[in-house]
Amino acid sequence: MNMLLVSNGTLASSLLESMHNFFSKPDIHSICFQYGNTGAAKAELSQYFTDRLAQKDKSFIILCDMFGNTAFNETILLLHQLGIQENALLICGMNL
Repeated sequence: MNMLLVSNGTLASSLLESMHNFFSKPDIHSICFQYGNTGAAKAELSQYFTDRLAQKDKSFIILCDMFGNTAFNETILLLHQLGIQENALLICGMNL
């Protein structure tokens, strides 16, 4: 199972950094949608899914900071565009 943290601002990367205090190199990826630069995050998100879909494990747990924000909307849109929404569990309201 692939695990991904997505957020607006730097919450996702900050949470991942904090996880390193509790777990040794967790196999989790983070993508942050920064104001004014959402194109880069969208490209990174697309690349993340493309890379993982080429592998054996094609299931995802995605933790998002808030329902309805840019990070959530872009993630759910991409899941539907790729046709993998049935393979993904998107949970909003992530915290440590």
